[in-house]
Amino acid sequence: MPTVQILALPSPLAPRTIPQVQELAHEYAGRIANMLTNDG
Repeated sequence: MPTVQILALPSPLAPRTIPQVQELAHEYAGRIANMLTNDG
């Protein structure tokens, strides 16, 4: 699958607080959406 894009997220998520995980989600959501719609 040569066209598959990979996005590495900070790891691990488990020790993070819910607000920290929510912040990461907001930070990465746009990039993930672009990748899924082939705009990124």
